[in-house]
Amino acid sequence: MESSEHIRIHVLQGTRDAFATRDELENVVERIGATATLHWLVDANHSFEIRGVKRTPAEVGASLAPTVAGFLRGSDPTSAGGTVGR
Repeated sequence: MESSEHIRIHVLQGTRDAFATRDELENVVERIGATATLHWLVDANHSFEIRGVKRTPAEVGASLAPTVAGFLRGSDPTSAGGTVGR
C-alpha cells in the first residue's frame, strides 16, 4: 500500500468555479481512485456563492456542513441533506 492510499479526499466544487473545469476535476478524482469523492454544488462559484442568492459566509459554511459531516462520519457525503449549496 502506498503511504497515501489510506487518506480519504472529499472535493466540494462549484459548477461555476473558474479555476477548474468539470472534466479536469472528474479526471483527477478518477485517477486518485476510491479514496476520493467529488460533490458538485450547482451554480456555485469558487467561494461557493450562488448566482442570485445572497448569503453570508457563515450561511455558506452552514450549507456545506451536512456534506462534510457525512464525509467525516464515513457515510456517503452526497446523501447528507440532498443538493448542497441551496
